[in-house]
Amino acid sequence: MATVVGCASVVISGLASLAAPGIVRRAVDSLGAGAPISSIWRYAGLLVVVAVVSGFFQFSQRQLLVSVSRHLEHRLRTDLYDHLLRLPSSFYMRERVGDLLTRAVSDVGAVRMAVGPALMYAINTLTILVVSSVLMARINLPLALLSLAALPLVAGVTRFFGSRIHLRWGQSQEALSHYTARLQEHLVGLRVLRHTAARRRRSTRWPPATAATSSQAQSSSESPRSSNLCFRH
Repeated sequence: MATVVGCASVVISGLASLAAPGIVRRAVDSLGAGAPISSIWRYAGLLVVVAVVSGFFQFSQRQLLVSVSRHLEHRLRTDLYDHLLRLPSSFYMRERVGDLLTRAVSDVGAVRMAVGPALMYAINTLTILVVSSVLMARINLPLALLSLAALPLVAGVTRFFGSRIHLRWGQSQEALSHYTARLQEHLVGLRVLRHTAARRRRSTRWPPATAATSSQAQSSSESPRSSNLCFRH
């Protein structure tokens, strides 16, 4: 329900923003026809109303659609975490932890962007394109067709750069997965390295008398055992 209301808010906000140029056109035409200067305040008030309505629905669309995308992201990550907990240990022996972390962070974030901002911008662009094309055609059809002639070029350029961006994004995600796996391996081995380095520092810092003390303590611990053996014999 929130998604439907958010999409409707996107459409209403786009229609309200397209009403502002028509109000300005009527104000200019009325002044050119000899209307009094005081009539401009009515059109100014209409522009304020249009701005308030457009701002209200822009806020509502962002509040609803972004909230829906955030809740979806939270649910996806929760379900993914629960599923990872139920997997056997052999799965983690085959798969890299860095790849799993990348999928849990970047891929889920991409789904959130597709459901929230991407859907909002797509509906807004489609609404403005269709309504503005109709309005321009009603004013001047040849000029409207001339202005719309650049749309295939824009679509081709967008497709070209979009495919390149998608390819680079996939490569960056693979590199991020590799670096995360390497970092996880280094962090796991860091405790072993610190333990080894600490042993070496202790061995170099202990004075020679410590070795003699430890040998005496070992011999004293063995002496009661030998005395007990002699007493039994």
